[in-house]
Order: sequence, then C-alpha cells, then structure tokens
Amino acid sequence: VTGVQTCALPIYCPDGSDFRQDNAEEEDWGFWDWVLYGFLFLLGLLAYFSIDLVVTLLFSLAWMLLCAAWWVVSLAPLRKWYKRKKLGIEKDNYFREVEKDWTLVKNKTVIDDLSYFYGMSNQNVIGALLLKLMAKGDVTIVREKYKNEEKEMLKIVRPLKEIDQNAKGDDRLACHVLKLLTMASGDDLVLQPKEFDSWCRKKSNKTDIQNFMKALEGKSDDEYTKQHAAHLFGLKSFLQDFTLLNERSTMEVGLWDQYLVYAEFFGLADQVRKDMEKICPKYLKLSNITKSLDVSTSVDRGDVIYMFSDSIYTATTNAVERMAERSTSSSGFSSYSSIGGGGGYS
Repeated sequence: VTGVQTCALPIYCPDGSDFRQDNAEEEDWGFWDWVLYGFLFLLGLLAYFSIDLVVTLLFSLAWMLLCAAWWVVSLAPLRKWYKRKKLGIEKDNYFREVEKDWTLVKNKTVIDDLSYFYGMSNQNVIGALLLKLMAKGDVTIVREKYKNEEKEMLKIVRPLKEIDQNAKGDDRLACHVLKLLTMASGDDLVLQPKEFDSWCRKKSNKTDIQNFMKALEGKSDDEYTKQHAAHLFGLKSFLQDFTLLNERSTMEVGLWDQYLVYAEFFGLADQVRKDMEKICPKYLKLSNITKSLDVSTSVDRGDVIYMFSDSIYTATTNAVERMAERSTSSSGFSSYSSIGGGGGYS
C-alpha cells in the first residue's frame, strides 16, 4: 500500500535466538581456524623472505656436485695417492721428533697439498700457537665471573706490545698472536667474551690485524714438501698411536709439549693428552700447557682451545672483510684484491 512507512525489525526465531538479516551469512571462526590462518600467514612470510636462501642452497648443492664429479673424473685421489707414495708417506712410518726448521704455516700448506678431501684449518694453526704461548708461560687459562656466570678466559701473563724483530718462524707468528691478545685484553689483561671481537672492530687496529693475517698466509713449496712431508705425516701417525708405542722411557717435558702443540695442529689434542696421562701422569703436573688446560671444566680440554682459536680467527677475518667492503665502497671494486692479497682469508 502506498504511503505506508515500513521499518526493519529483528526477526525472532521460535527458539529464542536473535540475529539480524545483514549478518545472516557471517561465519564464526574457532580457535583452530585462527591457528591455521596464523600458520599459513607465517609460512607465506617465511617463503617470501627465504627465497634467496633457497636459491643459494640449490646453487651450493649444484656446485658441490660439480666439484665432486670433477674430483672423480680428474683422478685426483689416485694422483694424491701416487704423490704420497713417492714422498714415502706410509701409515706405519713413525717419526718421533719436531724438526727445528718446521713452521706451522709451511706444514699447513703441506697438509693442504697432500690431503684427499680437505686441508688444515687456520683455527688449528692458531690453537697450536696458543699452546706454544702456554708452554712458555706467556698465556694461561683462568675461570672468572662474567655476567654472574663463571667463564673460561685467556689471561696474558707476559704482555707484548711490540713484535720481536729477531723472532722467526713460529716464534714470530706467536708474537703476533700475543700482541693482539695483549692489546685486546685491556688493563686487566684478561680477555673476556667478545672483547677480542670488539677490539677488532676498531679502525685504529687495522694494521695489526692485517699484519697478523699476512703472517698466517703460506705458499706451497715443492722443495719443502719433498724434505719434510714424510716426517710430518710420520709424526701424525706416531701421535695417533702414542699409547701403542709406549713412549714412557722418553718422557721429556719440552718434547712432550711440542707433541701437544702438533697434536692440536693435527686435531688430536684430546686423544694425545689422555694417552700421555695414561703413560706418564707426572707429565701433566710438570707442563705449563696441561696445568693451564686443567683449569677448564670441559670434558675434552681441546674444546676450550678451539673456542679461543675460532673466536680469534673469526674476528680477524671479519675485520679484514669489513676493511675490504669499506675500501670497495670508497675506491671501487679494484681495492678489494689489494687488501685480500690472494690469501686464504680474502
């Protein structure tokens, strides 16, 4: 009927429920609906932000497969085996000395050249240098409170601020390490967690870091390899079978300290230290190295040395990379190669 006003009234159902027509089609979400929605949303975000990571992983996998294929096709294992055979490297050719003209850096290049799969890490070299410093009493391990928790830290007993120009080989490289630790440890001469990394981030320390990284570099030397490869691998075999050979009669603190240094270099420190304890417990009470390591509460004492060496190498490597990035941004891409110098850290 025209002229009659109408108004929308709520509809009342017989059961007493009340709903409006404009909301009739709205659906209520339960708890698990929201959980599913949130999960799908987070999954979408993860996929969006991780696409570069997926591409990188796929590329890395393809690269590893290509390298593995080339490694087999090029007969690399056979050529390595023949070269080792020619140099006289045999499993049971034991060598019981640490030669005077050996250096850890040169020996690392020998290991790299003659390894079947992968070579020696710079962390092993730095760990061996730390043990050399402990043997001389220059550095020790202490347990002190840090943020209400006891931590194992390096303490500089004999600080060094200038490199001894007469030092050569491992002694000179050890001086580089001791100088960096001295400068980074502050007035208390105790290197707290992350203190070395913070020190490496300061531009004023650039030169000292670069000098250390350059000293850590090594080049392959065929003549050195011919002279020392058999003895170097012979020492490794000797340390691996230390308890079997029963070297009790030849216990000498200085020599056994050198054994521990090279055990750290080869990644055998924990095993060799336990072998030494079985053969001659007296040695552990006489050596500065073992007395320092005994401060650690780790089951494997070598873990704490690797922790220190890894933090030192990571911090210095990151510092060099930051230098390269700053140089690249200010001078162009050509500056990167001048800093890296072609070394392993570049």
